[in-house]
Amino acid sequence: MIRLTDEMKMLDGCIIDCRYFDHQWIFIKQRHDRNHPNGSEAVKGKMEALENQVSRDFLLAHLNIARGLE
Repeated sequence: MIRLTDEMKMLDGCIIDCRYFDHQWIFIKQRHDRNHPNGSEAVKGKMEALENQVSRDFLLAHLNIARGLE
């Protein structure tokens, strides 16, 4: 959850970018270049990716397998 400040209250209804860090959402910026927010499926996919993070070692091992090096 994002801590609700007076600045954040002024952004109600606006499209914003946030970052998820240390189990909390952090406001990054308002998106003046966007007219529509991401769909709910995109948000659900991002949340799933955050919950099931993949390590660098896992990625490198599977990259080597895909290249036929292991």
